[in-house]
Amino acid sequence: MKLPKQVENFDDERSDGNGIIVNLKKGWAFSPHHSSQSAIHVEGFDTIKEAISASKNASKCCCDDCIK
Repeated sequence: MKLPKQVENFDDERSDGNGIIVNLKKGWAFSPHHSSQSAIHVEGFDTIKEAISASKNASKCCCDDCIK
């Protein structure tokens, strides 16, 4: 499976009764804030299709964590 360039880590934990956990690379967010507030860099999903789609649509992030 080819992951979008924004993905740092893709962890499929469905066999353990959890979901798919996606961590984005520094500078990317699922729901960014364009100020010093925190953004969403890690998200859980139910399906691979949802995880990949959300990762492809990630935005550039300018939160404090990403600009350090």
